[in-house]
Amino acid sequence: MKSIFYNILFLSLILSSCGSSQRILNAWKSPAAESLKYNKIFVVALIDDQEVRRYIEDRLAGSLEKLKIESAKSYEILPELGLKLQPTQKEYFIREIKDSGCDAVYTLTLLDVLTAERYTPPYVLPPAGTLVFYGNFYAYYDHRFKSVYHPGYFTTERSYLTESNLYDLSQEKLVWTAQSEAVNPTNLKTWFDGYSKLLSKQLRKDELLRK
Repeated sequence: MKSIFYNILFLSLILSSCGSSQRILNAWKSPAAESLKYNKIFVVALIDDQEVRRYIEDRLAGSLEKLKIESAKSYEILPELGLKLQPTQKEYFIREIKDSGCDAVYTLTLLDVLTAERYTPPYVLPPAGTLVFYGNFYAYYDHRFKSVYHPGYFTTERSYLTESNLYDLSQEKLVWTAQSEAVNPTNLKTWFDGYSKLLSKQLRKDELLRK
């Protein structure tokens, strides 16, 4: 499901006349969390599709760089992360991240995809036009039918629910999390641009960014 979702976004196949919107649904910060004083953050897009994984991690790293936060990308350090790791690989996994100089981990993943249909009923516009259309029956009929009557139609809205987590690596504990919703994103770039703005705004709201 996750791989299908990101492939669809990446190929720009989600097209909608309704426009797109994004919002933060929930956010939580550990009472013990302070501002982001980490030296370097390890970013992980938990996605099977490796091309999309690289795209998102590159953009995440770029977003953190704008916030003056150094980062490392999982696809460069742990390319096998897209595969299921065994419990015995935990020590190796943590050691590789720490060896990269990171002291925190930021993860991003898809939680769910919700689909809903919306019906727009037909409507009629007030008569308008010039007398030229009154010259014969067909011209009048063709003009009036197109301009006055607008049939009803269905549109499909897709909501993509994602989750972002920040872990303190020294304690291996969650210090911040947020769930966000994107409705009808037109493509991967559009989705991430909106997500990046939401992320920055929420981190400032939760007083986690350096001042």
